[in-house]
Amino acid sequence: MSDLGYDLEKSKYIKIFNIDEGNYVLRKIDSWKNEKLIVMVYNFLDLLAHHRSKSPILKEAIPDEEALRAFTKHWFLHSSLYEALKMIKKQDATVVITTDHGSIRVNRASQIVGDKQITTTVRYKQGKNLTSNKKHTLHIKNPKEYGLPQMSVVDNYALAKDDYYFVYPNSFHQYMKQFNGTFQHGGISMEEMILPLAVCKPKKS
Repeated sequence: MSDLGYDLEKSKYIKIFNIDEGNYVLRKIDSWKNEKLIVMVYNFLDLLAHHRSKSPILKEAIPDEEALRAFTKHWFLHSSLYEALKMIKKQDATVVITTDHGSIRVNRASQIVGDKQITTTVRYKQGKNLTSNKKHTLHIKNPKEYGLPQMSVVDNYALAKDDYYFVYPNSFHQYMKQFNGTFQHGGISMEEMILPLAVCKPKKS
């Protein structure tokens, strides 16, 4: 932002993980009205997607994408985020709403092999000597071509296509039972990579 010529001397960055932190934001919003930029990251949906894979109750309550959208709407209408937006509207401020990634419900396991130091995520792997099914994977041997970081000269990436997710051969059935049908991110699908962006301004009365 500074490189683009914006003076961000007055700015704030807040990450909200729970109700107490959301309520803290509501108490402070009025005092922030003179800030030039406030970035608020609400982590609820990311936490929900990750915890769903570990919780039988959440799996029962959110069996598919339609249920996830309905659950998200219910959360939003009763959330501190919604209350914060109502308060910001009174300050005649512009609000930009977006996300850093989407997610996809994964249904098919694909075996991957690599060194011990590769990443633990299930939709993408970064490390050395990655081997997986080419039909299920985009292999990136030169990360710089894609604008990705490269920790060493032999570092490469494996990105899962479609609704596949990566599992190791020695724990194949264990991880398949844990992750099948869960919402994940980090691969290459439209749901993960095409991100919404909304610029909201108060209506003039």
